[in-house]
Amino acid sequence: MFKSLMRWVDSWSIAVQAETSSSEKKKIQWLRIFPFIILHIACLGVFWVGVSWFAVVFMLIFYLIRMFSITAFFHHYLSHKTFQTSRTVQFIFVLLGTMSAQRGPLWWAARHRYHHRLPIQNRIHIHLLMDFGTAM
Repeated sequence: MFKSLMRWVDSWSIAVQAETSSSEKKKIQWLRIFPFIILHIACLGVFWVGVSWFAVVFMLIFYLIRMFSITAFFHHYLSHKTFQTSRTVQFIFVLLGTMSAQRGPLWWAARHRYHHRLPIQNRIHIHLLMDFGTAM
């Protein structure tokens, strides 16, 4: 259980990687995906409470804001340093991007920079080659 928690926080933890066998890497990490399972099951609550236009519009607007935060700030700002902005704007958009449940901004930027270290022919479809349980 402690190893799963460590991988949740830091999947590149050297101490954890040294102890992890290749067969263990292929296992579904239930502790890590449990919050996402609960989140998706909770969506079924719409059948009991109903849907309003306000809720649908709010969901769509918030989705677009979070995806903008991931694309503009996690990808372009944190990973590639494409533009400059104030600390306040950084904080707001990193907070919104973090609400997308794609781990933290430092992990995301480090992982993306690592992705760009691979030769282009090896990274085009790298996510398609990864197993569902180990995909980032």
